[in-house]
Amino acid sequence: MKTENESSRTLTPGTSRRRTSKLCAVAILLVAGVIGIAWMSSPRKTQLGGSPNRLPASTDTQNSVNTRLDSAEEKLNSWGKERTGLTDRMAQLEKSVASNVRRARAEALALVEGVKREMRQGLDSVQSRLSGVESTQTEMHDEVARLQNDLASVQHDLASMREAAAQQTTQVRQIDQAQQSTQSEVSGLHNQMLSNQSRVDNLYYQVERQRVDFEVSKDRTTELVAGIYLTINHTDVAHQQIGGWLQIARDGRFLWLHDAGAQHPIAFSSQGDERAYQLVFTRIADGNAAGYILVPVTPVTTQTAAK
Repeated sequence: MKTENESSRTLTPGTSRRRTSKLCAVAILLVAGVIGIAWMSSPRKTQLGGSPNRLPASTDTQNSVNTRLDSAEEKLNSWGKERTGLTDRMAQLEKSVASNVRRARAEALALVEGVKREMRQGLDSVQSRLSGVESTQTEMHDEVARLQNDLASVQHDLASMREAAAQQTTQVRQIDQAQQSTQSEVSGLHNQMLSNQSRVDNLYYQVERQRVDFEVSKDRTTELVAGIYLTINHTDVAHQQIGGWLQIARDGRFLWLHDAGAQHPIAFSSQGDERAYQLVFTRIADGNAAGYILVPVTPVTTQTAAK
């Protein structure tokens, strides 16, 4: 496991390179300084005769420089060793970086491929949905077109029905007018019919008679109809004549018959009804006679019949 310093030294390739450049620059400056001092000190020793007692300050300076040169050489030596280690670390770092780059590239490629695949699947799904939406939209468009056609047809049928209804309304009005006119005519015909019926009833009242046959015996009173009695007291077979009387009880009067012949109508009336009765003898025999009486009939009116 790497130490904290090694971890800090191998953090990034840029940091290591900058540190190496700085060390190289320091070493070059130190070497240049040593060479310059050595070059400057050699002529002075020649001019001064090489006596160390005469220049103690130069000796101290030279010793100090030597010490610094030794220290610089040691640092250069250690730096060479450190540079070798640093080079190895740089190589390892480059390998690690290359490996990481390759792994990162592979992962990135895999991620990109995954993203592409997902995007492709998403696009396929979206395309499928869009196709479904387009198909649904097409069907809806067709359905809307069909509904619009149906609506137009219904509106046309409705307009036709309204027109037919208007025509029927006109016809109904015409029929109502015709019916009212017909009712007026029918009412007029009805009134005319009632008038004619009244005339017919009046005529019927005047002329209609009911025949009631009878047969009577001599010297006997027979009721011919209600309230009218016939009595004969003489018969002449040879001349077909009779004698007797006719009693009208409701009036309290008598109608005398003198030699009344057969087939000769005898007309009479009562005080309560001015219409005439007719008495006719059809056969005269010895001791009896036969015939009929015509009695006025009260007609049944239309209203009475309806009731």
